[in-house]
Amino acid sequence: KNPDGSNRDIKFIQGDAVIYQPDGDPIVGLDTGRIYFVDPQVLPNQFIQKIALYNSRSQIGTASTIQLSVGGSATTNHNFVLQKHANKKLSANKILRKFPLSQNLFVTSKQERPIINSGMLIDGVQIHAPYSEDIIYYGPIDQIDLENAGSDYDVVNPPALKVEAPTISTGTTALVEPIIEGSVKKIFVDPQDFDISAITNISLTGGNGSGCLLEPILGARFRELFFDSRNLFFGGSLDIDNETITFNEPHNLANGQKIFYGNEGNPSLGIGTAFQNANEITGTLSDGDPYFVRVVNSSTIRIFNTKNDALSDINPIGLATDTPSGGTHKFRTESVNTLLDVKVINSGSGYQHRKLRVNPAGISTSFNTINFPNHGFTHGDIVEYSPTIGLGTTIPKNIDGLSTSISYHVIKINDDTFKLASSKENFDRGNFVGLGSTGTGYQTFTYPEIKVNVQVSYATNVTGTINITPLVTGKIIGSYLYEGGTDYGSTILNHQINPKIDILNGKNAELRPVIVNGKILEVIVANQGSDYNSLPDVVVVTTGEGTGAIIRPVINNGRITDAIVINSGIGYDNLNTRIDVVSSGKNGKLQPRVRGLNINNQKRFGDFNLQEKESNLAFSLYGYPQSVAEFFEPDRFDVKANGQFDKVKTHSPIIGWAYDGNPIYGPFGYEDPNDTSSSTVIIKSSYAKDKTKVFNRP
Repeated sequence: KNPDGSNRDIKFIQGDAVIYQPDGDPIVGLDTGRIYFVDPQVLPNQFIQKIALYNSRSQIGTASTIQLSVGGSATTNHNFVLQKHANKKLSANKILRKFPLSQNLFVTSKQERPIINSGMLIDGVQIHAPYSEDIIYYGPIDQIDLENAGSDYDVVNPPALKVEAPTISTGTTALVEPIIEGSVKKIFVDPQDFDISAITNISLTGGNGSGCLLEPILGARFRELFFDSRNLFFGGSLDIDNETITFNEPHNLANGQKIFYGNEGNPSLGIGTAFQNANEITGTLSDGDPYFVRVVNSSTIRIFNTKNDALSDINPIGLATDTPSGGTHKFRTESVNTLLDVKVINSGSGYQHRKLRVNPAGISTSFNTINFPNHGFTHGDIVEYSPTIGLGTTIPKNIDGLSTSISYHVIKINDDTFKLASSKENFDRGNFVGLGSTGTGYQTFTYPEIKVNVQVSYATNVTGTINITPLVTGKIIGSYLYEGGTDYGSTILNHQINPKIDILNGKNAELRPVIVNGKILEVIVANQGSDYNSLPDVVVVTTGEGTGAIIRPVINNGRITDAIVINSGIGYDNLNTRIDVVSSGKNGKLQPRVRGLNINNQKRFGDFNLQEKESNLAFSLYGYPQSVAEFFEPDRFDVKANGQFDKVKTHSPIIGWAYDGNPIYGPFGYEDPNDTSSSTVIIKSSYAKDKTKVFNRP
């Protein structure tokens, strides 16, 4: 209560640090001189009349309040003083200030938020900016700090970053994309189902890196094509009416190509006269003997005894149905060149995953610029463009003027702004692309895909694509915060509650080898796991003599869906062999920071300020209240009975000086600043609040 018995409005904020200072005996449960943290209780009349006390800010809102008991002197005053004001006395503000006599009004300052003294009244009282150092950390995430870059993260298939959800259920989760830089570690080459004679060129491109040198390793190998020796009627591979053999997969054979038959330990396949009585067996295919191919379709062939017959499609070998044979048989090709491996001669450097998503608000059609704080692009970088689905959009639309089918060169304006050139020639000339619209959804700009380019000379007229997977690993060098989310943090003063970021690089996958004659012929995916956004390292572990196996995992939608045996190795056995799936990347750490909202001290305490100066408090001003105006400008305006300004009589005098040397006038000036005979009015500030930045406040 106030001395007159009225209710007192206690100007504490939730989380304020206060010192307990009783005039006499303390309340039981409280210690004199100790710091406590306040949780004000607002009553229906909107005045703060009660406070709860806690030992720490993190306890506010819980049941861990300081428990009080009746005790001490009933007539004693019990004082709770802001920590920054405690044990300090109001004293003279002993200062000496120097003001410049001239100013350059065209020199701007980068200090956008002054939290120091900004000027002085003509009577020596300092003017202090109302921008407080006390902060409420609440709302969206506004920055991501890289606390540890880590190592061995996949640049081509980066891990996903998952930001912890807001503590308030109605909040939206922030979205972050990692930026990873590294070098080439190794190259996976899948086995080919076609024959090549030479590699004429091989290179690695993309990621705006440089320096990688690759060497193709060619070697001889043969392919094996397995088939079921039963009739088609019984689910086999033989069509005795058309004298054909059909494989489960494309055979990639050419007309006239030589192949060798193998019975795989079964009775050899019976044969007879083609297109005659199929039950008449006149012989069998000879295990290990050569035959020649006539292609029927991509998975079906006929076989012949000579190459000329195969090329002319005459005298095919007849296939018998009444054969003692059974089980799986095979044909083997001759040994021909294949791309066995790609050796990394030089790892190169600077290969990056950089994927920038820009909201339509960041696209300026007036200046033809793309705007994103700290976009990270370098002048001359090559980027690719595409619109992608954003929050609240289902069908994204292009920016008019940009194409998803060409690459662009970045014209960097500054760290936050860039333009695009459609070719190297236009880039060199400074010609940029005009942007006709802002598009919808995220407007996405990425470094080109990192890939291996290979030129092949084929051994036959059967061609194909060599599946080559580069593994580029490195460290996290930053991140893009493209959605800040809402309702993170705390409403408690100076209490930071920052969410955590999980780096999702995969877990719980299980692979099991299928070993035949010491070789790993197949890998079974026993558990697909989850969160595999990057290629894990598949390690074959054995306590036996096995060696040489190479396995490439296949990931899809965060799961391992397949495993390709690139090299089956030798010497493995089922009892002593297992496969470990090791997630890529380690030790990276990103720390999000919730936006800080600085307290407006003028709104909190009024126009007058007690400024802390070492062991004392000095008097200063935040604003220019009427009581001060009447002191500095007596008889300059008429006052109505209710105390409000009626008519300003004369122009305000200089009431102080800013520390940059500019004069400070009172609030009354000429309606037309260039006409001293015009009416005198109350001057209004030209500053306007940017309402787009006032959102998601507690």
